[in-house]
Amino acid sequence: MGLLEKKVVLVTGASMGIGAATALACAAAGATVVTCARNADKGQAVIERLKAAGGQGRFVQADISVDADLDRMFALILSEYGRLDGAVNNAAMEVPLTSTPEVKMADFDALMATNLRGTFYCMREELKIMREQRSGSVVNVTSVAGVDGIDGSVLYVASKHAIVGMTKSAAMDMGKFGVRVNNLAPGATRTEMMEEHLAQFPNAMDILLKKIPLGRVAQTDETAQSILWLLSDMASYVTGQTILVDGGMMAGRMYV
Repeated sequence: MGLLEKKVVLVTGASMGIGAATALACAAAGATVVTCARNADKGQAVIERLKAAGGQGRFVQADISVDADLDRMFALILSEYGRLDGAVNNAAMEVPLTSTPEVKMADFDALMATNLRGTFYCMREELKIMREQRSGSVVNVTSVAGVDGIDGSVLYVASKHAIVGMTKSAAMDMGKFGVRVNNLAPGATRTEMMEEHLAQFPNAMDILLKKIPLGRVAQTDETAQSILWLLSDMASYVTGQTILVDGGMMAGRMYV
């Protein structure tokens, strides 16, 4: 049996990158996977790949910054499946790198609406379902930006730090119901978003690799496997934690 056999798992932001890899990994582990993303074509394409590999799941077009979209999605999950055993809150956005004094408040509002408010709204609805079941595991996908600063990225860093904090509090609230809540904090991972950033700075990869003891960036399926572990009963005594999957980047950078 797979690690997630007969479980229902939600993955947000599953049209590409870590979200897509996680959806595929969960399905391969036996879960029925519900995915959501804003881009319907890319989101549906991932589900078709998942089904072609023998998995079960469905795609829901939803923007996590829109309450009505999320209300519709969670109503669908309950009506079709009647439960939710795992949830991966992965959907997020970034804005261009900007020095703190030049940050536009419109960018602040847009980023926080998705990264922080949207993630919280999803987590709140997931935990309502799991509390009634008295079981379940939520994984919030944060970043090394949730445990350290990054120059030019004050908004993204702020949103990820906030998620780390609210995950800890939610874990304390939900432990008595048998529900676990954790953060998975990826480091440099080969995603479309990362490629866009690297394209802006010709020497960025060389600089980045010097900060990573393993000497390479992660592939999305490596990150997905760590998420899979947190969702599964293999991590049954792990809650309120931030698990760094960063190739050692944050282990110590005094001389970098």
